[in-house]
Formats: sequence, structure tokens, C-alpha cells
Amino acid sequence: MDYKIVFSDIDGTLLNKERELSPETIQAIKKYKDEIPFVLISARMPSAMFHLQKQLGIENQPIICYNGGYVLVDNSIISSTAIDVSTIKNIADFNQQTKVHLSLYHADEWHVPEYDYWAKREENNTKVTPSVTKVNKVIDDWNKRELGAHKIMCMGEENDVEKNV
Repeated sequence: MDYKIVFSDIDGTLLNKERELSPETIQAIKKYKDEIPFVLISARMPSAMFHLQKQLGIENQPIICYNGGYVLVDNSIISSTAIDVSTIKNIADFNQQTKVHLSLYHADEWHVPEYDYWAKREENNTKVTPSVTKVNKVIDDWNKRELGAHKIMCMGEENDVEKNV
């Protein structure tokens, strides 16, 4: 079978249980990268993908971030789909009544209201450090800049998440 391009997810696919690329994975991709384009796709933000591209020697390839919500080719945005600020505000208002962590992402920005267990866990998984910023400040800033969220991530203990569904 002749392959023309390979698209691959990252978490649970390319990375091992330590959230790292194995030497075997790196070697296999580097072996074929000049013959077959290898494109990373993920729910991750760009910064959480760039270091993997570098390790694989595929920095010249496009990346598909936020599961297709943000696509970069040659570091230029070719597609961007964002959640509007009014929806973010509604989610943030609802979330005030919970113990659920709320992360807000736009392009290469990642904002958390506090550097808690969930932010630290995600930082460990992605190798990116969030900006600790109050949710209302992010909303005001994005509203002024006419931006939206490429990703809203809520994390928490199962009981806290389930009781608020």
C-alpha cells in the first residue's frame, strides 16, 4: 500500500505512559518523514506539540491543534474556529458553583484561575506552563481583542463533575 500522508494523534497514540516519545517511535518516523509527510493532530495547544515535532524532525509539517479548531501551516494560521466570549462567560458563571477546574485556551494562550492539582497535571502532560489569570480578566481581555476559546477544559474529581452535569 502506498501512503501519501500520515496523520497521528499524540496522547494515547504516539506517546508512551510517561508522556514521552519512545526512541523506537522517533526512529520510525524519522526513517520515513522525507518520503511521507507526518502531521500531528491533537486536542493540545501548539506549544504542547512543537517540541514533539522537533524531536521527530518534522517542524516543517502542518499541525492540527484543538482537534481541528486551530490549524497551522508554516506557522501561519490557515483555520481557526473559536467559542465566542458570551458562551465562555456562561460556562464560567455556571462553573463558579462547582469545584471543577476550568482551563481556557486560545491559540498558544493557556489560562487557569489558579495553579492547582489539575493545572500541574496538565502541565506535566503537555510540558507547557499555564498563565494564572482570573477567568473574568481573560474574558474581558479576549472580548476587547475579539477572540474566543479554541478549547475549554474542565477537570475535577469524578463526583464533582458528575453532580454538575
